[in-house]
Amino acid sequence: MSHIFISYSHDNHEIASEIASQLTTRGFDVWIDHRRIDFGADWWKTIAQAIRDCSVFVIIMSPESDKSEWVQRELALADALKKPLMPILFDGDILASENFSLLLRVQYVDVRGGKLLPPEFYGRLIEHLRPQQFPGREISIANMSEQHGRRTPIIILEPVRQNANWKPIYGNINGIQMVLVPPGCFRMGSEEGEKDELPIHEYCFKQPFWISKFPITNAQYRTSVDAGACKPPRDRETFRSPERQDHPVVDLSWSQTIEFAKWHQCRLCTEAEWEYTARGPDNLLYPWGNTFNPDYVLFRKNSNGVNMKIDTRPQGQSWVGASDMIGTVWEWTSSSFQSYPYNPSDGRENRVDDERLIVLRGGSFTDDSTRVLRASYRMPQSPNYRAKNTGFRIACDI
Repeated sequence: MSHIFISYSHDNHEIASEIASQLTTRGFDVWIDHRRIDFGADWWKTIAQAIRDCSVFVIIMSPESDKSEWVQRELALADALKKPLMPILFDGDILASENFSLLLRVQYVDVRGGKLLPPEFYGRLIEHLRPQQFPGREISIANMSEQHGRRTPIIILEPVRQNANWKPIYGNINGIQMVLVPPGCFRMGSEEGEKDELPIHEYCFKQPFWISKFPITNAQYRTSVDAGACKPPRDRETFRSPERQDHPVVDLSWSQTIEFAKWHQCRLCTEAEWEYTARGPDNLLYPWGNTFNPDYVLFRKNSNGVNMKIDTRPQGQSWVGASDMIGTVWEWTSSSFQSYPYNPSDGRENRVDDERLIVLRGGSFTDDSTRVLRASYRMPQSPNYRAKNTGFRIACDI
C-alpha cells in the first residue's frame, strides 16, 4: 500500500498524464490505468484492486469526469474504503457538479487556467504516504529508499515566496528528526548587524533540502562513537551522562562534526542554508519574527550559563519547523569565513584541510547580547576550536 491512484475521465487524458509524469519525476509511485493495466486483464477488477492498495486517491475534477460512470465508480469505492481523497479541479465549477457532492467536504487544489500544483499539495501527499504499518510515524527516508530505489523521493517544489505559505514537513534519518526546507529566495545579511553581514544580497535555492530539526544530541552522536565511526568529545563524562543524552553534543572540532554527517550520508549545512532556514523569504531578524523575545530563546539570562536539553523553547522555532536556532548552542556550518556576497563557487565551500576560519551561527546559552542572538550574525572560528557552548546540526540533499 504505497502508490497514488489517479482517477480521471479519458477526455482529460492529457492533463492526467501530465500530472502523473510530474509526480513520477518527483519520486512518487503513481498508478494510472493506461500505464498499469495489461492487455487481456479484467479492467474493473484490476482498477478496484489498485484502489484497495493505494495510499492516496487523486481525482481530476472536470465536467467530463463528473459525468463519467467509471470515475464515479472509482470515487465511490475509494470513499467506501476511507482512502485519503485529494481532488484536483482542472475545469468547471465544483458547486455545479452533479456527482462530486461528497468532495465538497474535502479541500481541493484549483489548477484551472494552467496553474501549477502548489507546494502544499506535495506536502500533503508525503503526509499520507507515511509507512502504513506504523500509523502516525514520521516519514522514514530509509523506508522510502527501498520503495523508490533512492535515498528519498525527488521532491521538486515551486519556490516559496512567504513564510506563511509553507507548512512544516518532517522526516527521519536514522533516528534524527529532520525538517524539509523548500526552494525560495531571501535577502542574506543585515544592515542592523556587523560589517561582515554586508552587503545585503539576494540568495536563492532552486532545490529543497533536509536539515535537522534540533542540534545533534549526545545520544545521537553516541551512536557514531559506539560504532567506531567518530571520536568522542573531550568531556567524555558529561557526554555519556544518562541525564544529558537529550542535550546538544558539544566540545567537538569542525572535522568531528563533518565525520558524523558523512556517517549518515549527509553534510554540514552551509551558512546560507542555515540563515534561510532561520529567516525564510520574509527575511525575519529571528526565527519567530522581528522582535527579540527572551521567552523564545535559551541564553545566559535564563539558562544560568548551563547547557540544557533540546527544545526547551519550542515557541522559537522557525517557519520550516527548525528549533533552537537562536541560543542553545553555537552551530558549525560548512562555510569558510569570507566576505559577502555569499557565493558557494568561490572556494568557501571547497576547503582542502586548510586553516581558514569557519562560520558559526546562532549564539548560545552563554551569550546575552541581542546583537549576537540574531539569525544573520556570523561568528568566525578556527576549525580546531572546541567549546562547551558549540554544537552542530546536519543537512541532507534531496
